[in-house]
Amino acid sequence: MVDVNFSMQYKGDGQFAVTVDGETTVMNMADMDLFLRMEQVEQWDQEIADQYSEIKEANLKRKQLNQLLTKMRKAKSEGKDDDDKSTWAGANSKKSEEFKLEGTDGENRSVDEWFTYFGLHDDMTDVQHNKSKKTRDAQWDTNIEVIKGQIDEISSDTELKMLRFRQLVDKRGTALQEAKSTMTADKQLKDNILR
Repeated sequence: MVDVNFSMQYKGDGQFAVTVDGETTVMNMADMDLFLRMEQVEQWDQEIADQYSEIKEANLKRKQLNQLLTKMRKAKSEGKDDDDKSTWAGANSKKSEEFKLEGTDGENRSVDEWFTYFGLHDDMTDVQHNKSKKTRDAQWDTNIEVIKGQIDEISSDTELKMLRFRQLVDKRGTALQEAKSTMTADKQLKDNILR
């Protein structure tokens, strides 16, 4: 949120001096009320934009993790390792495929490197292509569960963010409606005075 220097002083005869970041404007009560309500709408707009950005990032990460999960399941079914050790003698067919995930820049990465990218390396079990199928599958299953857990966590968190987003939109709508009501009431008052 942006810091704004704000002060208000009553000047008499229903007039207020409102100073925002060094600029002073003299307003009557209705104009000041409208000004404050519009400031409130702008604050809601910024919070809505921030919340939308967080939701967008979470959705992208969930999509990336789902792509990673698909690659992991494929590697498991093919009996592959989780990393790319090109120094393995005669084992090139068992090394992890390197790939990119949507929305990421840079080089292709192995499953092992994607775990590091997402900060999950410490939760990872090292999949070894040269172990028995049962052992290797169990290692893959452990890692698959880590990614599924991350996806579930993001999904749950995104639901809360969407709820907050809707609440912010509702609050903005209320503030905007109040601003419109203030404008209508002020116009009616002025019309009545002119009659």
